[in-house]
Amino acid sequence: MFLTQLVQGLLFPPAILIALMVAGLIVQKVKPGVGRGLMVVGAILLIVFTNPWLAGEFRRGLEVGTPISATDLEQAQVLVVLGGGRQRLAAEYHGEDQVSLYTLARARYGAFLARETDLPLLVTGGSVNDEPVSEAALMAQLIEDEFKVPVRWREERSRNTYENAVFSAEMLAAQGLTRVALVTHAIHMPRAVEAFEKQGLTVFPAPTDITPGPSPEASWYDAVFPQSGAMQTFTLGLHELVGRLWYRLRYY
Repeated sequence: MFLTQLVQGLLFPPAILIALMVAGLIVQKVKPGVGRGLMVVGAILLIVFTNPWLAGEFRRGLEVGTPISATDLEQAQVLVVLGGGRQRLAAEYHGEDQVSLYTLARARYGAFLARETDLPLLVTGGSVNDEPVSEAALMAQLIEDEFKVPVRWREERSRNTYENAVFSAEMLAAQGLTRVALVTHAIHMPRAVEAFEKQGLTVFPAPTDITPGPSPEASWYDAVFPQSGAMQTFTLGLHELVGRLWYRLRYY
């Protein structure tokens, strides 16, 4: 896990941009043309990665951007909500772990769909760093205590999306369930759907946090002026692209 995070940190912006600039400065002393070229590439990528319009289009192109339909919900037998990380040792909650904002969004939407459909809920997420409380347990507590929706099953062994699928499929198979409405972020959905379908499940995507289209009220400033949030969006998208490739190389 640490090695994965280290590699991602070095390959994704802003670290890759800093690396290009520093490499350019060093190489310029020996090969001025190559050094300047590296710095120019770094500068161009900086402009691209901080452009809000490009970031939004990039993210939309990676998402499952259509909400789940009533027809798909009628066909589903169970709602499966994927964990998305935790907030460790939250001081305002007596130092106890809480769900992250990503997990909160998924749990809230899963609870909403459960109320709308009366489908049973399965929450999935283990302890990535061997924490005493799993992500599934944190989600179940949130959904039951604050959203007042019962959670039927908790899958608490998984450490990534692929394992979410494997261990959830095992639990569902024991119940004779094969058709799932899958709840996760729109940008994460393609990787999640592929993982669950590889386990022989029929998957109906139920994405949350779908990126909206450009607002007609937005100014030119909002579309083109550099913003740090755009770089975060690009980083998230690159993470998903690399994740999809890695899963196909390692698991499929």
